[in-house]
Amino acid sequence: MTQIQQGRYDGLLRRVGDLKGPGSKVNDVLEELFPMFDVENLPGELYILAQTDLCFGGGRTDGIIAQAGRAQLFNPEGSGKIMTITEVGFSVGALGITRWGRRDVQLTTNLQTQLFRDTRKAATGVLNLPTGEIRIQTSVALANATGQVFVPSVTPLILSDKNGIAVLGPGTGWEIGTDSTNQQASFYFNWRERVAEPSETNF
Repeated sequence: MTQIQQGRYDGLLRRVGDLKGPGSKVNDVLEELFPMFDVENLPGELYILAQTDLCFGGGRTDGIIAQAGRAQLFNPEGSGKIMTITEVGFSVGALGITRWGRRDVQLTTNLQTQLFRDTRKAATGVLNLPTGEIRIQTSVALANATGQVFVPSVTPLILSDKNGIAVLGPGTGWEIGTDSTNQQASFYFNWRERVAEPSETNF
């Protein structure tokens, strides 16, 4: 177990077990906890104790003549956050190719539709949004093509990986789009975000 992992697990164990006192509690309790507590696959309600936020957001792009729609999850420069995309859904109204890939330039329109999946992160009546930005753009230029598949019309494409479709450091983004012009496209992103440790951004 690395020093970063031990520090993160120690913070989680202190909160879950209401442990007090100095020093790391990981070594003291690992043998007793491992049979009944999986620190690698946390249930949703415990991510907040590990200082990790579960987030989602989505929207649509309008159909514009001779232009295709794209959607992006962007981690702003200087955010100090690490974001892990776990699921993406995308659907367009016509037969065409859906393309996806990394793009470190923000798309033009910030929808601000992102929300915390754990409602404890936002008090009633207080606007408290995740750091990840949901952005869209329609243009002649197509989305990046790190990957692409041919998709029938009005058939959702869902990309899913609990370990992460992509991991975004500050100032980076991931987009998905279509080559079908003049078509409305709908999409959503699910992701996790947390504060980056100093050594995680020094590559």
